[in-house]
Amino acid sequence: MVKQQRSAFLVTQSLKQYLVASIITMAVFNLNTMVDGILMGNFLGPEALAAINLCLPVVNIITTAGVLLYAGAVLIGANALGEMNRDRMNQVFTVSSFAQWILGIVLLIVSEPLGGLLGRLVSNGSELAPLCEKYIRVLLLGSTVLIYANALSSFVNVCGYPKAVTVIMSLSVAVNLLMDILLVRVIGMDIGGAAWASVAGNLVSVAGLVIFTTRRKGMLKLDLSAKKPFSMMG
Repeated sequence: MVKQQRSAFLVTQSLKQYLVASIITMAVFNLNTMVDGILMGNFLGPEALAAINLCLPVVNIITTAGVLLYAGAVLIGANALGEMNRDRMNQVFTVSSFAQWILGIVLLIVSEPLGGLLGRLVSNGSELAPLCEKYIRVLLLGSTVLIYANALSSFVNVCGYPKAVTVIMSLSVAVNLLMDILLVRVIGMDIGGAAWASVAGNLVSVAGLVIFTTRRKGMLKLDLSAKKPFSMMG
């Protein structure tokens, strides 16, 4: 009876820890776009604010595509950790990572034509189309970073470090804010500078998470010995 109560207490405490960290992390991610919109509305005018809001569906599509390539892997990895199977965790982490990098490279290659198409689509061909096209093209160019920041944070989270994820992801908002001011207000870039600021913020998150995992040997590492990687992707 005592053992069951203790287990229930530990599960409840762990759930609270992960839940709070997950909520904060998701809020931090959405803050990046909000920061872009608010600052660009002040720096570049209401047209820039409107264009960024119109581009939100594209931002969500990019992140959702990434979720499709890591959500299942994170669950499999969590199960592997529960079974003390670190090799299995590293294999699914590797397969998921490569899939995301490939997706990011593809989006980078097609960023020019696809950015124009999506920009005209979300703006309905209005006068905001050029602004939307510039913003979306930059996001597509940096899509690998945008996708991988969320994925890596999820893997680190499931490895038992939700607080570290929250701190590192929060840092990305600060970097995004500073880069917005530097690129647009100081240097004088257009709405593309806001998109580059978002990419820079997520790049800092990726770098911070990579450094964090590297310092904890054996926590997460690329393993090219995965058997049947394509079936694992499914």
